[in-house]
Amino acid sequence: MKSRPQIGIFYRRPRDFYLFRALYHALGGTAEFIAAPPFEQALFLHNWGEAALEAFEGAVRFISQQGVSWRRAPVLEPRNNDRDDIKNFFAPYELLLDTRNSVYFILPENAAKTKVLYLYDDFITGCWPPIGFSHIDAVFTTGDNSKDALAPFVSVEVVGNLYVEGVADAPPPAFLRLDARKKTILYLPHEASFLSPEEFSGAINELSIEYNVVVQLTHETAAAGKNIHLFSLNKRVAIVDESYDVRTLKNRVDLAVSDDILTVFEWRAMGKPAILLDLWTRDILRSRGSEPTNGYDVNGWDLLRLSRNPEGLKDSARSMLRGDAAPEHPAEKAMRSGFFADIPSPSRNAALSLGEILNKKPRPNPAAAFMLRPADVTAKNYLMYHFLRPLFNSVNEIFREQSLMRKCRKIIQMFF
Repeated sequence: MKSRPQIGIFYRRPRDFYLFRALYHALGGTAEFIAAPPFEQALFLHNWGEAALEAFEGAVRFISQQGVSWRRAPVLEPRNNDRDDIKNFFAPYELLLDTRNSVYFILPENAAKTKVLYLYDDFITGCWPPIGFSHIDAVFTTGDNSKDALAPFVSVEVVGNLYVEGVADAPPPAFLRLDARKKTILYLPHEASFLSPEEFSGAINELSIEYNVVVQLTHETAAAGKNIHLFSLNKRVAIVDESYDVRTLKNRVDLAVSDDILTVFEWRAMGKPAILLDLWTRDILRSRGSEPTNGYDVNGWDLLRLSRNPEGLKDSARSMLRGDAAPEHPAEKAMRSGFFADIPSPSRNAALSLGEILNKKPRPNPAAAFMLRPADVTAKNYLMYHFLRPLFNSVNEIFREQSLMRKCRKIIQMFF
């Protein structure tokens, strides 16, 4: 009888699959995906819980079609959970891998499991997970910036960026309707924080007259049918969700646009010019009576620009697509390499490290219990300001507006 894989990789949306696919294959049958139901289902009524569950069901349908080993985790309901079901489900696994410091890591049934956190979505933008690291055995990071920050508190290893590794180029599918004579803009909004689709949809639709435009909505908003109406009447705009691997378009994309700095860095790492839509700073400036600059280079980095309104986006996009941009600025390259280390095969590197961890389980540094727990939710502000200062020159103004930030600063000073 074939034994179950030793390593469980948590999965919540198609992007997680693309992030870990190369690692899954590098582990050679010792791993499988764990489809983790949303915890919101048990905590919230109606709209939020139902929307999260609907998005999760779409993710389940997607993973079931990928030809990989996977299982659906039990729904966590604080009042009604059968603890034996949870214990039996996780019993085969010796190691759990996640991009989130999630509730599954702190379940009593998983206390003896080896737990590895791959700091990707949470950390690249400077955000530490809201739970301390004292129960985590090891942390994988994409670069030296996060390693240097966490090394005093927990076992850390730089494995590189699993998402941008070795994606094969593929001919664009016919439904994208890309005109080979035109350059291509890829717009990837993360609208939960910035509402950029509403703000910039007019500019994106206007740019579609001159360029190919592909819009990829996040898994959650696509499942809920949000923002599609902003582009659906424009037949020149191709709309996709996360089930389509946009990385396969890397040789067709000429410019990436997003309100998410992680996404911008990903496409810069793939050698593409990018525009970051920065609405937070704009709103802060407006609240103080001044109008922000439309769009500009970041410290002279021609291949990476900020835009704070639709006119700035259109001007920057046209300028960059004309080929006016200079080669990559050394300062940008140094900053980006701090986030994404230049490692030839991140998946192989991570697979070897997981094997070593299974053979010799590291233990969390006891200091993590005391040093990181009180500051976790505030450290993200400190790290965002510290690491991304060249990019978000005014981001500290955002937090300074809040009276809570004054208390946060005292905590930060205690621990940093």
